[in-house]
Amino acid sequence: MESKHAPTLARALRVVGTTKEPAVSVGLPPHRLILRFITSGFIRANAELRLAFWLLAINILFAVMLTLPLYGLLDDSLGRSLMGNRSVAVPDVNWMMGFLHSNQGFLSHLSSTFLWVGLVYMLLNTLLAAGLLEVLSAEHPFSLRRFFVGIVAHGTKFLRLFGLSLVVYFIIVFVLNDLVGRGLDRWTRDWASEGGAFALYWLKNIVPGVALLFAIMVFDYAKIRLVMDRSNRVLTESLRALRFVRGRRWITLGVFYALGLVGVALALIYAGLDALLTPKSWWVLVPAFLVQQAFMFSRMWLRVAFYSSQMELYKQTGR
Repeated sequence: MESKHAPTLARALRVVGTTKEPAVSVGLPPHRLILRFITSGFIRANAELRLAFWLLAINILFAVMLTLPLYGLLDDSLGRSLMGNRSVAVPDVNWMMGFLHSNQGFLSHLSSTFLWVGLVYMLLNTLLAAGLLEVLSAEHPFSLRRFFVGIVAHGTKFLRLFGLSLVVYFIIVFVLNDLVGRGLDRWTRDWASEGGAFALYWLKNIVPGVALLFAIMVFDYAKIRLVMDRSNRVLTESLRALRFVRGRRWITLGVFYALGLVGVALALIYAGLDALLTPKSWWVLVPAFLVQQAFMFSRMWLRVAFYSSQMELYKQTGR
């Protein structure tokens, strides 16, 4: 019998099978399994709100480090002037042209670093994923010490996995897309119907996107395998993750796309609120900023739910 002093989180997670209980019955219909794993992920995400706040704080710190130099330029140019108040709603075209001309050197250097900034951001999130999965695998409430232990223990493996994923993404986005495009060019060259060719070219753009999402999902399970099995074999675990996903394709795809739809819904809600709170004065900036941060937090929260659901699926349906 469970002790009355057992943590509340452990009791809540046991209800949906996130502690070490017997595996989920394979006789359950796929849609019930999908709902079970998603529910488990949301329960764990709600129990780990501090983890989501921590991820948000790190992302805000990274954003502040990037935007401070540009903010300094804007503040020097606008400050508390009448032009500054006008530019809150719609930037003045004449001011913008002058601003771009007088800061050409800085902006040129800034634009050339966007690619590197994006790469550093992806590397940062790769390391954060190592700490996040370590916390989730422990099945205990959030611990900052465990979070950093996970980064140290799995960070190198995750960075190697990130390098492997970039190669796969490159092959899908550029090589596969190029090969399919050339094939369609040869196939539809003599077609009389432009409508049929147009439909196929739309399909050509969709196929790499679907393949890319599938690869992202496979690498998610590769990360989970590296953490759960304490493995160092990045390529081997990636291939095993592919085999795991192929053997449970409907359940893994169902969980992945259902949570993806939740992310789309959150983005649409934010877009609607953002349109309602179009800044027309400095006073409107405060609620607009709060809505923006609430959306950012919802993204971190959903990220925790994503990994929690996928980890639960991995544990409950066999390794």
